[in-house]
Amino acid sequence: MEQDPVNPDDEVNTEYIPPGGCHTWNVASYVDGTNGKAELYLAICNWCKDRDYQTRADFWD
Repeated sequence: MEQDPVNPDDEVNTEYIPPGGCHTWNVASYVDGTNGKAELYLAICNWCKDRDYQTRADFWD
């Protein structure tokens, strides 16, 4: 998700990534505001929260 204090947050992508999987998203179209950055956060689905999974997310620019 991309946080936007003025508008509702934008969904960058919804995707199931299997255990051990990896995925990269280009978020260039979500860059906004005066700082020229996309304010990103990870939203975990309720189904995933009930499982014994570890989730790791790396963000970089």
